[in-house]
Amino acid sequence: MRYLDAGDGDPVLLLHGIGHSIRAWGRTMPALAEAGFRALAIDTPGFGFSQQPPGIWGEDDLVAFLDEFLDTFYLDHASVAGHSLGGAFAAVYALHRPQRVKKLVLAAAAVGPDVSPALRLLTLQIAQPLLRPVALRQVFSLLAGSWDEEVLEQELKDAQRWLSDPAARVYFWNVLRMGLRVRGVKPEYLLLERLRALAMPVLVAWGGKDQILHVSNVEKIRKVLPNARYEIFPEAGHMITYEEPARFNRTLIDFLRQG
Repeated sequence: MRYLDAGDGDPVLLLHGIGHSIRAWGRTMPALAEAGFRALAIDTPGFGFSQQPPGIWGEDDLVAFLDEFLDTFYLDHASVAGHSLGGAFAAVYALHRPQRVKKLVLAAAAVGPDVSPALRLLTLQIAQPLLRPVALRQVFSLLAGSWDEEVLEQELKDAQRWLSDPAARVYFWNVLRMGLRVRGVKPEYLLLERLRALAMPVLVAWGGKDQILHVSNVEKIRKVLPNARYEIFPEAGHMITYEEPARFNRTLIDFLRQG
């Protein structure tokens, strides 16, 4: 499993979304380290440079994995930040292990019901060619309102490397279909109502132009988590950690520093 460990101080565990890697936090980790935190980012098994697990994980598998990861570093607890599907993973871990999650950050997190038609269509067999290198640029155009060209080219290069393995494409597709179908999120995987049980401080951050998980999810989350902190980035798409790094980092660090 690949991970990055930067800085000293209170630990912050960073979880990326489906099909991505620790690169999702490339503009966040240096800011956290400079602000006096210890940032630990994981390539979730099956993505990035981490080995595929033998099968698709359930909640118990995810919780056991994150327990073992924190135990490896002798960390009793950490703040946990998750982007997209990583936000769902972070929420699941916080629900199962509230004693180990100091604060929770949900960045465009896959915890609500509003999912773009484009992502839902990817669950169909006929959409599998979209996972091939020739179509990746079109797929990436949905992720962000604007890309830094150098960052985009590196993202495409990483995605092409990872998806060049047919088994990786199948794994991505199976993970996506586990919780999503053409009609939307499968009811048994919708986390929205379960968020009421969260007891730790929560930050919800979202891009106003998100074309993957629509910003309309925020008001639904607000109804079950009225005391959370909410930050909307009006001009950002789904990749808020890339598109608005300065403001996102300020917001994140301010939230983590609050008593």
